[in-house]
Amino acid sequence: METLTKDIIRYIAFLEKTYGFEISLCDLHPAIYPYSSMLAPYNTHRCHSCILLKKYPALQKKCVQRQHNVREKCLLTDHFYGMCYAGMGEYIFRTMHGDTYLGFISVSGYCKAPPKAERRMQQLCKEYGVPYKNLKFLFDESTKYPPPAADRVEMLLLPLQKMLELLYLTVLEEEKTDHKVKPADNLLNLILVYLDDNFTNNLSLERIAADLHYSKSYLCHYFFTHRHMTIMYYVNSQRIELAKTLLANEKFSILEIAFQIGYNDANYFSNIFKKHVGISPSRYRRRLKSKE
Repeated sequence: METLTKDIIRYIAFLEKTYGFEISLCDLHPAIYPYSSMLAPYNTHRCHSCILLKKYPALQKKCVQRQHNVREKCLLTDHFYGMCYAGMGEYIFRTMHGDTYLGFISVSGYCKAPPKAERRMQQLCKEYGVPYKNLKFLFDESTKYPPPAADRVEMLLLPLQKMLELLYLTVLEEEKTDHKVKPADNLLNLILVYLDDNFTNNLSLERIAADLHYSKSYLCHYFFTHRHMTIMYYVNSQRIELAKTLLANEKFSILEIAFQIGYNDANYFSNIFKKHVGISPSRYRRRLKSKE
């Protein structure tokens, strides 16, 4: 099963590198979920504008609620194109095994109607206090226009749908042979999804442990055993990747960037950035500008 999961990840990486697809595997069947810790990073939208919005709990909750609406629509049609409340366009493709619904694949990062998308972003920023210039910059960096033809996306996603179906069948077969999933196998998936959804917030190990209802020492030991890095190293890595994109826009100060990605202190952010990248944020920005 691990080999099959790695094949799924490799194919997603191929689609992302070759065709620029931003792929999320959403609403996976409960039988698959405990076995899919390696797929956890793909269980959430990873475009930078979506990551920014997850900093706001009300918007994060709204995103989850909208996912339920997508599921209901998936039961009526096998694929469709739509625009989310934040203006981002995406293709949705349902995955099935016979009559059993296995989840849906989202291919996002598109914009068919820029004026409509901009109105949605402006309304969202007004209602929830999101800085418009930050959201608009990240939206523009994240989106591609126009989206590819639906039949082309459908053709390229078919192998991925078949691999997810095979993963489901493999899980069922293993359960028949009494290879039950251990509760801890669920935990890595739970931690990764939580971190990917919340890394732009002001996280601490105490808060993570409290939100996941485990002791701090157990979580730290478990995560290090399975990922060979600390929880906060993983969080900082995610933040630094987002910071690299934000640094390309000189309208954002280092302090603003630090706040947007989860730090309250610009000096602390600079130290973390230098540890991960080897140079300071300011020098990284100058290097980007020199390449233009």
